[in-house]
Amino acid sequence: MHSGVPCATFKHALSKTNAGGEINCVDQGDFSGGAQLLIDRAITIDCEGVQGRFGYAGTSATAMFVSGATVVLRGLDIDGSGVAAQAVEFNSGGVLHIEKCVFRNFVTAGSGWGIVDDASLSTPSELFVSDTAFENNGTASSGGGILIAPGSANSITRVTLNRVMDAGASTGSRGPRATIKA
Repeated sequence: MHSGVPCATFKHALSKTNAGGEINCVDQGDFSGGAQLLIDRAITIDCEGVQGRFGYAGTSATAMFVSGATVVLRGLDIDGSGVAAQAVEFNSGGVLHIEKCVFRNFVTAGSGWGIVDDASLSTPSELFVSDTAFENNGTASSGGGILIAPGSANSITRVTLNRVMDAGASTGSRGPRATIKA
C-alpha cells in the first residue's frame, strides 16, 4: 500500500492522503488493522493486481463507512469473518464506485449485507458496482449482496450493477424507492 508514505493500514494511509488522492496497495496483505474505517473524503483505494484484504471481525456492525464524497474501492477482498453485519455503509449522499471487489461472510444479527446504502438525507447518492462478487452474506432468511434503503421518499438513489454475482444469500439486491439498473 502506498500513499506517499508506507502504511500498514488503510486507516493510517487515509490519514496521510488528501481529498482526491489515491491509496495503492503495492504488496498483498490485510490492511484493516482490525478496526473500522471511516472514509469521509473523495478518495480511491486501489488494490487491483495484488490481494488487498480488509478483514473485519469486530463487534461493531459495520466494517467501512463511506460518507458524502466520491469514493472508489477497487480490487479489495472485504471479509466479515462470519461476525460483522455489513461490509460498507454508504449513508450521507455522494458517489460510490465498487470495482473488482469481493464481499464475503457478513452474517451477524440475522441480516448481513455486502453494501448498505441508507442515505437518510435528501442528498442524492449514486452507487456503481461492477465486476464484483458477494459471497455468503446474510442468513437463510435475510441479508445478501446490496440493500438500498433511502431514509425518505425525497432521497434519490441511483444504482448501476454490471457483472455482479451474489451467491450463498437469501436475497441478491433489493431497494425500496431505488432505481436499480442491472
